[in-house]
Amino acid sequence: MNTRVNPKLAMRVAAVIVMAVIFPVRVYSQSEPDATAVVTAASGSVDVRLQDGGSWSSVQVGEILPVGAAISTGFDGRAILEIGDVTLQVRPLTRLQIDVLLQRDGELRGEFSLPVGRIRADIRTSDGSRSNIQVRSPMAVAGVRGTGFEFDGVNLQVDTGTVELVNRFNE
Repeated sequence: MNTRVNPKLAMRVAAVIVMAVIFPVRVYSQSEPDATAVVTAASGSVDVRLQDGGSWSSVQVGEILPVGAAISTGFDGRAILEIGDVTLQVRPLTRLQIDVLLQRDGELRGEFSLPVGRIRADIRTSDGSRSNIQVRSPMAVAGVRGTGFEFDGVNLQVDTGTVELVNRFNE
């Protein structure tokens, strides 16, 4: 039996296999919707960029911020974001980016970048829900589970609960 492989078809199959290995498809339960970040208050100069490389515009109360969005406050700017049981207060002269927002199996997972500025996070726990929040700065990572804290990228003030702080050297 003489079989000949079509080189174009072989290349396409190889490309699909490589893509499946590099970019696996995530299958999640559809029982819970993804978490959303909603701007519930804003005062002073507060701008938002909905996607990396996009243009900045004034934030609107009630605006939903997707993953990849960034919020930036001026000298007099303040904003409050509600994400499930989590309230983030964005202080003046702060830039905060939403890197990950997932709601799965009763757990909210959020990851944020804080290149400059200060935020306050209050995490309320309701029946059966859990929150796993990480805030990364150039100097440290604050990992939070059910607490209230204030973080400026270097200094951490914990009001209640437990916060794990790791510097860029993993100490």
